[in-house]
Amino acid sequence: MAPKQSTTCSSPSGRVEYAVTNHVAFLDKESVHADFHPLMDFLKISPLSYALTASPTIYAEIVQEMWNTACCSVSQIKLKIKGKSYVITPSVINEALHLPNSCFENLPSDEELSIMLYSIKYASKTSQLGQISRKYLRKEWSYFFDTLTRVFTGKSGGFDAIIKFVQKIAYSLMYNRTIDIGSLLLYEFCFKLGEMGKRSKVIYYARFLMIIANHLCKELSIKDKDDTLQVFVQSKMLFSLLLKNNNNDKVQFVLPKHIRLQLSTRSASPSQINSPSVPVVEVKIESQCETKTSSVYGKRKKTDSDATIVDGDEGNETGMEGYSPQKKNNASTVKSELRRISEDPEMPPGFLKNGVSAGLPSSMEEGKPKSELRFVLEPTVEPSSLETMLPEDRQHLVNAASVLKSRLVARLTNEANNLSTDCKITLANRCYYALHELGDDYTLFRSKVDKLIEQQEELESFLREKESWNDMVIMDRYDEQVMNVSDVTKKVSNAEDKLSKAKTNVGSIKCKREELTVALLKLQEELHEEEERVKILTAEWDRYKEAQSDAEAELRKLDREKEKARVAFKAINDQYNTAKEKCEKLYNKLLQLSRSDKIIAATGEELATGESERDST
Repeated sequence: MAPKQSTTCSSPSGRVEYAVTNHVAFLDKESVHADFHPLMDFLKISPLSYALTASPTIYAEIVQEMWNTACCSVSQIKLKIKGKSYVITPSVINEALHLPNSCFENLPSDEELSIMLYSIKYASKTSQLGQISRKYLRKEWSYFFDTLTRVFTGKSGGFDAIIKFVQKIAYSLMYNRTIDIGSLLLYEFCFKLGEMGKRSKVIYYARFLMIIANHLCKELSIKDKDDTLQVFVQSKMLFSLLLKNNNNDKVQFVLPKHIRLQLSTRSASPSQINSPSVPVVEVKIESQCETKTSSVYGKRKKTDSDATIVDGDEGNETGMEGYSPQKKNNASTVKSELRRISEDPEMPPGFLKNGVSAGLPSSMEEGKPKSELRFVLEPTVEPSSLETMLPEDRQHLVNAASVLKSRLVARLTNEANNLSTDCKITLANRCYYALHELGDDYTLFRSKVDKLIEQQEELESFLREKESWNDMVIMDRYDEQVMNVSDVTKKVSNAEDKLSKAKTNVGSIKCKREELTVALLKLQEELHEEEERVKILTAEWDRYKEAQSDAEAELRKLDREKEKARVAFKAINDQYNTAKEKCEKLYNKLLQLSRSDKIIAATGEELATGESERDST
């Protein structure tokens, strides 16, 4: 059993811990199976290309400061970079990651997400969008959703689960709906950051944070340039595992229409059409009438014989002597390629064989076209050059374009049941290329052909449903529904009884409500009276409170006077005690002198004198 991979890493200095997430998408076609190439090509040209592949140098000190200082709100994140404050909004995220930043449409609903999963043949229930898993997808779509999950979510494990956030991004890519991915990412950032006081030390979205920092600050001064974080890349082992498991391999791999159009447009883009490497292309129509050869610039070609008459045998063609050897070689090359193209209707859109872009193949029922017109098309016809053409030359181009259009429509109409949708798109793209070379304005024709192909695809879908129709299944469902109706009828009857009882209860409750209303009014009157009484008592209480305050003030005054009297009384008592002591001394002396009359007489005088002093005191 393989050891469990760690979900976090540390910077070389050990000061920063960050999650193994926010990967770079693996888009190297050369090293994986060809089944994955279409979706790889689509991701490369999608609006998410930069966000999928950008691989900046992630400096630990920058992302650590952003993470530690971030303050989240509903619509923005305030943080610091090198001590300077910045505000990150959905618009800033979109600009930094080169995502669409205007003309947003509504986010896809749950019903639309279910339809998307159904269209890519998801092999399980889609009623619970929060429980969608990659194991029920074909290997190509499993890779597609694994890429979006690893790049845009903060998950460091459980990549088999496809959360709704990823489903919405996938829907926007498949159905060409411009949504505000910056708002979705801002919510994910805030969710991972959490409250500042409870924030984890593990940093998430390090790659996106560094991209945003580079976008906001054109010049960053880094103290420790060696302390960098690893940029994680989607593992190449994913493809070998998907090929080994090969889940749902019996389910047809279907690309949505928008992805097919994007891939076909990329393969037949004007940059390829106008490339100098594209050789001279010959479009040839043989007929019973006489035709003339011209260049696309309106100048007549000097030939030994202006007319080219074909009797049905390729060896009897005349008029080729007037072309230069190089153009003869190109014409013969293109002619052989057109034959090979007609035998290879399943060739991918815009595919080039031997450097020559594929033209419109001839009818499958005809071994040789009955009507061809030969023109040597040098560089692409510009609209301005059509005005300088001779009328007859311009008419030849118009006739050639008309024949190409009619042959395409005829084949799409007559062989609709024999051609797959991809083959029809291939044929149409080849025709558009040829019309482009002829200088024809095929915009309206293209829209009608695309609509025809779309209607035929819809018709085939209805036909498949019709062929898979089973009356027995319907009858079984009908019988089951009859039983359900019977059960529902019983339930309705029970519900009616309950409703009748409920109505009776409602009547009684209404009566009680009226009684309670009267009682409430009475209580309100009593409450009003009591409130008035409370006001009166409150006023009376205030008066008593004021009187109490006055009495307390008077009492404090009397306390002070009492204290003064106590002090005076103490002084008088002290004087009394002193006088008493003197009396006692005199009494003692009197007892001593009582034995002697003289002493008594003297003492009597002193006593009289003492008593007079005491009385005065």
